[in-house]
Amino acid sequence: MSTTLESVLSPAQVARRLDVTPARVRQMLDRGELPYVATPLGRLIEANDVETLVEKRRVAAQQVNDHVRPAAVA
Repeated sequence: MSTTLESVLSPAQVARRLDVTPARVRQMLDRGELPYVATPLGRLIEANDVETLVEKRRVAAQQVNDHVRPAAVA
């Protein structure tokens, strides 16, 4: 993984982006739901991986909404 400091996030930054707690992000990292690099600074997550997860969640939520919402009757 070729990264720069600007392209990686701390678990706390990821938590703010995902609107979850830092503890939830640590669970996601422990479960392998989000890749990370272990460094002397702690676990760092690539911003692109976070954005990919955000998009997957958005698509999944849209699919649920499409399934739950009845079709308009003409």
